[in-house]
Amino acid sequence: MQLCLVGGTFDPPHWGHILLAETLYTQIPVEQVMFVPAAIPPHKRHETISTAEHRVRMLELICRQNTHFQVDSREIERSGISYSIETVRAVKKEKALERDDLGFLIGTDNFADLQNWKEAEQLVRACRILVMPRLHYPFPDEAPFRDQVEYVDLPIVEISSSTIRQRVRQGLSIRYYVLPEIERYIAEHALYQHRD
Repeated sequence: MQLCLVGGTFDPPHWGHILLAETLYTQIPVEQVMFVPAAIPPHKRHETISTAEHRVRMLELICRQNTHFQVDSREIERSGISYSIETVRAVKKEKALERDDLGFLIGTDNFADLQNWKEAEQLVRACRILVMPRLHYPFPDEAPFRDQVEYVDLPIVEISSSTIRQRVRQGLSIRYYVLPEIERYIAEHALYQHRD
């Protein structure tokens, strides 16, 4: 597979994101893993998230250390609610990729709701949907698109961005939750001090 998209808010990006991306690279394998930070995720449209500038900058710090990671900010530049099908179509066209060349990673929690995503049938036909395990969300025995997606056995990492934000707000250490560069960036820009 040439490219796999990994979407999310990445507020902040943490070791779990990095481990998943590296495992995709070595296990699937994937030539490039592309982090795609969302402008306004449909399932988080009522939450406050950090500015796009901060989230993209933190992802860039991660990608500096790994030549097979990259950041794509098209959803932020597009603004508004981020829909996966629009991103997949744009990436396929720009990079002249066939369906089998492009992967899109989601968790079993998102897979359970995939049928409600915008143009879900077209999304499943447009790229390889890779479904990774999430704690408390087993891969369903019966579900729409079950036979059209691929289950990938990736590590279950129960580090969440919301936990990191909460720890910062409480004045607790986030060492080993994030890269040292991200920890410094959060401190320098006083992120997550007064929200959530």
